[in-house]
Amino acid sequence: MNKKTVFLLLVFSGVLISSAAEKVLGQKAQKMLLTNKLPVSSSVEPVRSAEIAPKIGGKLDKILVSEGQKVKLGDPLFLLDTTERNLQVTQAGAALEMASARKNALVQAEATYKNVRSEYQRVKTLYDVKAATKQNLEKAETALSVAEAAFQGARKMLAEEDSARSYKTLMDIQLADTRICAPFDGIVSGKLKEEGEILSSGKAVLILEQISPVKVRFGLPESFLPKIKVGQVAEMRTPAYPEQEFEFVITSINPKVNSRTGEFTLEGQTENRNEALTGGMFLAGTLILETKEAVVVPLSSIFKKVGIADSFIFKIKDGKAIEQKVKTGTVEGKWIEIAEGIESGDWIVTEGKNKLIHGMDCEIAEEK
Repeated sequence: MNKKTVFLLLVFSGVLISSAAEKVLGQKAQKMLLTNKLPVSSSVEPVRSAEIAPKIGGKLDKILVSEGQKVKLGDPLFLLDTTERNLQVTQAGAALEMASARKNALVQAEATYKNVRSEYQRVKTLYDVKAATKQNLEKAETALSVAEAAFQGARKMLAEEDSARSYKTLMDIQLADTRICAPFDGIVSGKLKEEGEILSSGKAVLILEQISPVKVRFGLPESFLPKIKVGQVAEMRTPAYPEQEFEFVITSINPKVNSRTGEFTLEGQTENRNEALTGGMFLAGTLILETKEAVVVPLSSIFKKVGIADSFIFKIKDGKAIEQKVKTGTVEGKWIEIAEGIESGDWIVTEGKNKLIHGMDCEIAEEK
């Protein structure tokens, strides 16, 4: 057997023959704060949307805003024709004045009734002791009946005054309702009617959306349900503003799983203070599940073996290359989490690992 054959047999039997240690590059495993993220996408939705309609019917006189216009709470949006309402208010005012004038008649009728009733009681007392004639009593009874009828009639007119006042108040309210104002800050996102159309009560004219804050909704596979909590943050971007990142805070989680998609839904909000985001904009980004301190190594240090699902790494210990099976986790940039297999401070081979065999003498230099 020649020397070459002996050398090959020794190598394939696992015995390393080398006159010098193999030189490789590497880094120390280190601890780092890692963020476990999940890709998500959605469209912007207003947190509040309303179809703005008049409380009363009438002719749409003028629309005061345009689509896309931002408005504040209380800003006028559109007007109804006031011709008929103004006439009704005038008539109601006149009726109230007339009814109010009758109040004096009630005061006078009440005083007369009281005087006549006293006179009747006096005559009745005299009649009972035969100091007054039956004719005197009948005359007093007639006078009392007339005074009482007048008093009751005056009281009825006073009730009509209350009715007239209520009607006048109603007409004033309906006149005010011809001016429709914004119920909240927002943007006019749609116009449903045109000036001159006859509207019925409750028929929408405009769509108003609140855009500060705004919200997103997206679905996640049910396996993530235990990992999602209110208060987590989704970092998202839109093609309209690719350089700007928007943080949506998770505000609600619906744990019900859709049987068709296998997903549950959650909702997040952002203040949108500059009002850059508007309804319908597409957003994509990541949902931050957790931030943790973990042992990490460069991705380039990980290698696989044919037919084996496990991940491996070479670490250098006491000048020897040690092949180590590892359990990996979160990937962030060029770093990967090592959940099991090495500790922070271990030297890890990043370049030259394909030249190594477990147990080989090895000299490592720090990769720059």
